[in-house]
Amino acid sequence: MPSRGVNYIKRMFRRKQKLKLYYKGNYVSHPILFDRKFRNQVGSFCTLKCICGLIKSKIKKRKEHTLEDYYMNRFGQTIYQTFLQDYMEKCWGRVSKKSFL
Repeated sequence: MPSRGVNYIKRMFRRKQKLKLYYKGNYVSHPILFDRKFRNQVGSFCTLKCICGLIKSKIKKRKEHTLEDYYMNRFGQTIYQTFLQDYMEKCWGRVSKKSFL
C-alpha cells in the first residue's frame, strides 16, 4: 500500500460499500428492504412471498446442519432461493450437502 499518510488510510476505510443483487434485469439493494422500490423491482406477489417466508422462518426454525439451513433461518426460504442460492453455489459449491459445523 502506498504511503500517502494517515488521512489516505482513514478515507479508504470510511468509504461506504454498496451491495446490489441482480434479479430479472434490476439491481435490488442489499440488505433487502420491503419498500415501494423493492415491490416495483420484483413485483407485488414476489414481495408478499418473501415477507411470508421470512415470517415463517422466524416462527419455525430449522436445525442448522448446513449452510443452507443457516441462511434459510436468517432470510426465509423464498429470499434464499430467489436471491442468494445461486450466489452461494457459485462461491461455495453445492451448499446444501456441505456441513459447516
